[in-house]
Amino acid sequence: MEKLYFRNVYTGKVLSESEYGELVEREARHHWEENLHDCREDYSSYQKFKEKFSEYDGDFVPCDEEGNHIDWEQY
Repeated sequence: MEKLYFRNVYTGKVLSESEYGELVEREARHHWEENLHDCREDYSSYQKFKEKFSEYDGDFVPCDEEGNHIDWEQY
């Protein structure tokens, strides 16, 4: 059972940690391939690009299984 979930702040959709990871992977791969020339100039590898890409995902916030805000002191 997964403990961490992510809620889309615009749609309210809740993803498990593994689903969220798969989404980030797909989106990062898509952006890497679409902007390959620029990405190669700015990043030495896809992995570095993906790490930076995932840092700026403001569409999702950590939540519990029901989509509620996590009280990190109780987590």
